[in-house]
Amino acid sequence: MNRVSTVLKRHIKDLVYFIYRYFPHQTQRAVILMYHSIDANPLFMTVATNVFEAQVQYLKTLQFNVVSLDTLAHYIEIKSIPKKTVILTFDDGYQDNYKNAFPILRKYSIPATIFVTTGDTADKPDPQFKGIKKLSTDEFIAMEKSGLVSIEPHSVTHPKFTHLQAADMEREITSSKQFLDTLLHKNCQHFAYPKGYHNEMSKTILRRVGIRYGYTVQSGTVSLDSDPYTLSRNSVDALTTYVQFKTIVMHGKLSTGLFRSLLYPLYTMLFRRK
Repeated sequence: MNRVSTVLKRHIKDLVYFIYRYFPHQTQRAVILMYHSIDANPLFMTVATNVFEAQVQYLKTLQFNVVSLDTLAHYIEIKSIPKKTVILTFDDGYQDNYKNAFPILRKYSIPATIFVTTGDTADKPDPQFKGIKKLSTDEFIAMEKSGLVSIEPHSVTHPKFTHLQAADMEREITSSKQFLDTLLHKNCQHFAYPKGYHNEMSKTILRRVGIRYGYTVQSGTVSLDSDPYTLSRNSVDALTTYVQFKTIVMHGKLSTGLFRSLLYPLYTMLFRRK
């Protein structure tokens, strides 16, 4: 019964997303996608390589305006975001981003940004992070040189910023930015908050060190009046179906409140107790 219930819930969720896809498209808005791992493993955060390619191919075939974060920043500055604008980002810097995602990005000429934790790389792995292997600094350089992938900071040790004192937070931000600025001969302008945790102090520090845009894990779209230090991103993971993906790239991921308001009548009809 539990399995049947799970399958039904998934189908109902797909139906809600399918219906939502045909809602009027909001103008002057962009959708930022957030991936982690691209590979064949059972982790929730991992998208299978063939699924990722199908998603990228969909964006290309349907002529979405897939751009870099720098280009999105330019759109915001000139106060004009083209229709169907989508941005791909990856968090944490897993090596499968280079081995599996990068070849697909090159194949379809799709730009992307990878936010990396500079204190945990293949060159110098942090023992507290066990699991999927991380990118090496040589792989950082190779992707940055391609002109297609931008490497940006995601802190040094991936802490929850709201649990840190100001000095520790500033060290996490400044050290990760300086490391990548030096390694890649650039001036990093983008920063993804670890696990999405942020507060007014973290925004203040980003401004002070010269970072112009901060990214959360809160779903939604980016508009011309969005706070540049709390830009929304939409998670794409192992449970994201193709139906859901098609809606997310048009409208962003459904917020919990909106999803419940659309789902509740169907859900109660099927699962309410007699």
